[in-house]
Amino acid sequence: MKKSLYFACFCIFAFFTPIFATTMCAINDSVAVILDPTINGTAGDTLDSTLGTWYTTFPYGTIYGISSCVDTNWGKQQGGYVDTLTDINGNRIYGNEQIGGYCWCKLTHPVISRWVFNRAAGGVTYCRSGGCAATCANTYGAQTKETFRVGLFGSVQQ
Repeated sequence: MKKSLYFACFCIFAFFTPIFATTMCAINDSVAVILDPTINGTAGDTLDSTLGTWYTTFPYGTIYGISSCVDTNWGKQQGGYVDTLTDINGNRIYGNEQIGGYCWCKLTHPVISRWVFNRAAGGVTYCRSGGCAATCANTYGAQTKETFRVGLFGSVQQ
């Protein structure tokens, strides 16, 4: 009688208790990084305004990226991304271009993302002073804007 009561209790407990598990496969000597867009950064700024590079620090690590000011937002809102970023003339954007007032950002470390639209910036002068890079990193970008981080982390290339 006791055995069947224990078995019944175990079955009820096992049936109604949720179990959470994940499986991850990783190549030997690789690093796994979980980029959580719901977590705000603790700091962020321009690394080099001449190169348009930026960084943002999170409790789980630091991300690095590049920026470009382009003459169009291609109809995107903050967090929207494109596979290949070009200017309105079709010239491909590679990083640190200063040809317009729309700030685009891209992760370069620890992963590579697509080009993600951040916001309409203050124009070419703003970009040349490092404004776009700072905007990618700080309170207008990765540090505090979840919609931007969703686009940035969600567009990571495979």
